[in-house]
Amino acid sequence: MKRPTTSLFTAAAFAALFASSANAADLGLNVETLLKGLTENAQTAGAPLKVKKVGCRENKKPGDATKKIMSCSHLVGAGKVLITNADPSGPLLDVSTQRWKAGADGPAVQMMSWLAGTLTGTPAAGHTATANKAVETAITNRTSATTIGDYTFTLLDFGNSIMINVSRS
Repeated sequence: MKRPTTSLFTAAAFAALFASSANAADLGLNVETLLKGLTENAQTAGAPLKVKKVGCRENKKPGDATKKIMSCSHLVGAGKVLITNADPSGPLLDVSTQRWKAGADGPAVQMMSWLAGTLTGTPAAGHTATANKAVETAITNRTSATTIGDYTFTLLDFGNSIMINVSRS
């Protein structure tokens, strides 16, 4: 039996989550440190990852239009998009990814593990089991939320294609 597609309501709710996470506490590092950590974790896993900044734009901060955030898009790997939202002074507020293929130890699991390793300063391989469970839950329930260290990973399934958002718990 074919699963129904993700509803527009679910997609809109997830988009609202992305916007609201820009109001959360910062992630404790800047964009450059995040990107360096991602490439190092991928290299350690034997999956060299290229990252290229596409562009940045200053936007009004959701919930407080008097403040600004810097939103940047980066091409990661085989043309996937990673979006970072940071305070203009530098601290990273949240990270969102384009859809990554789901499945045991697949690209979504790898990306979540690499992000977790980078943010927590621990080996990414130590987060693989948690990432696999989070992806499996997202496939079953269309969404999942998992806490690793001080970070909340929220996943949304679009038919075995996972979007990942990371914010500070």
